Amino acid sequence: MNKKIIKLSTLLFILLTLTVILTGCTQRPSLEESTENVIKEMEKVYGDKFTYISSCSRGTDDLFGKNPTREVILESEELPNKEIKVLYNYDDYTGNYNYQKCYYNLVKYEEKILEELAVLDEIYDEYKVLLLPTNDDMVKLSYDEYTKSENTIQLYIIVSPKTSKLNKEKDFEKLRKSLEENELFISRINIFYTNEEDVFDELDSKNEEEIMDYARENGGTEGIFYLDEDYKTKDMSRWLERKKSEL
Repeated sequence: MNKKIIKLSTLLFILLTLTVILTGCTQRPSLEESTENVIKEMEKVYGDKFTYISSCSRGTDDLFGKNPTREVILESEELPNKEIKVLYNYDDYTGNYNYQKCYYNLVKYEEKILEELAVLDEIYDEYKVLLLPTNDDMVKLSYDEYTKSENTIQLYIIVSPKTSKLNKEKDFEKLRKSLEENELFISRINIFYTNEEDVFDELDSKNEEEIMDYARENGGTEGIFYLDEDYKTKDMSRWLERKKSEL
């Protein structure tokens, strides 16, 4: 009898939960409709005019009806010939757009940031740089605001085997001091030393979402550094040895 009561209670709970979800959900906009809304919001926030390039949905719905991440790529009048990516999802239950990452500020200031990172040429024989927004919500920021705020920029440096790992700590310290001197605040820095030249060369064929996974799968040495507001490394910073995947 007790087992039947428990099963019945569980079933009633599931039915009640589904009822709340279904009755509370708003009608999900199409990809085209949501893209139009994103463009309107972008123009409102950044005071720029945007042109649609492409859009897509990633993945599938989760258990609670939250839409999978959607991606839209735009071009703007202020930043011509540059792709601006926006990642977001639409919450069926609340009817809200949840913006995960907007690349507008990064695209706008990327060239200047890379100029400030010229010290890398003095440190590494051959390397590749990847800049990503960490928590770049839809907020208009000046260059100083963007480069002096926490959790805005993430820097990946992938190093060729031509550069020795033996001086990796000293090399990172050169980079850290340069950031401090130039007042360029990057809250997270990943430095990956590849083990094989072929792997390093192959990175050119990978997009920004594949490049680090590919490097790690093929083994190497990775430094993960978190800087505080005084440009000092936090305790969680560390070096890791990545073993080559057997898959």
